[in-house]
Amino acid sequence: PQILPNLEAEGFHFDIQFGSLEKGLEYSFHRKTPYGQVKQDLFFLYDDDPSCNCYWQSLWNGNRLRRLKFPKFNIIEADYRGVKIGIPDKTLEYIKSSYGNEWDKPQKNWDWWSSNRNIYKEEVVHKHNH
Repeated sequence: PQILPNLEAEGFHFDIQFGSLEKGLEYSFHRKTPYGQVKQDLFFLYDDDPSCNCYWQSLWNGNRLRRLKFPKFNIIEADYRGVKIGIPDKTLEYIKSSYGNEWDKPQKNWDWWSSNRNIYKEEVVHKHNH
């Protein structure tokens, strides 16, 4: 995808790919800054699952795959410290779908793999399929 050369042009270095276009795709990058290293994960959203009227993305942990569902939304432009970025127009609904109604309160035991509120499918993927 065109996004890879664009991120590299901005100083990001590609680290690893998780998944595939068919099973859900994630790219991981890093960039050195004057304040330290920044890690950026890029998750692709899909809307091709007939069992849910939603977008979904994949989380990978070894050969274990979890699909997370998100409410449908449109992308709107926002200004983040002088940089134009795309965000969901239903931002709060999007955040609550993963983190719950108390998304704005610190969660001491939050775990990236098991704490998401929007897990709706899970499977084990054999290496040759992912």
